[in-house]
Amino acid sequence: MEKQDLDRELREAIPWMLWEIWKARNSSMYAAKTNSPHFVVATVLEEAKEWLQQNALSQQGHSQRNQRQAMDCRAAIDALATPEKYPKYRFQIIKIQQVIRVMRETKFVDGVSTVQRTW
Repeated sequence: MEKQDLDRELREAIPWMLWEIWKARNSSMYAAKTNSPHFVVATVLEEAKEWLQQNALSQQGHSQRNQRQAMDCRAAIDALATPEKYPKYRFQIIKIQQVIRVMRETKFVDGVSTVQRTW
């Protein structure tokens, strides 16, 4: 079967079709209920559409979060490199620079850290 044989909506609903058929089978075997095939197909299309919409929204949000995080990282690196551009964050920048300085001064001997103070 080629992709053109079924429209996109039905192709994307195949996993839900299998799941709903399985649920209808279990319902008839174990609960003695019968489900109309039309009801099963309507449920499949509705659930597939809802899932695909939610997935698209989730992917869009994920992409926006990644872009925002990348911009935040670039801004943080820029702030550390040129703190005079960011007077509002001076205190945080100074603390970060102090931590970086201490990390550079820290040496590990036999798994124990020793800090060589130069002040």
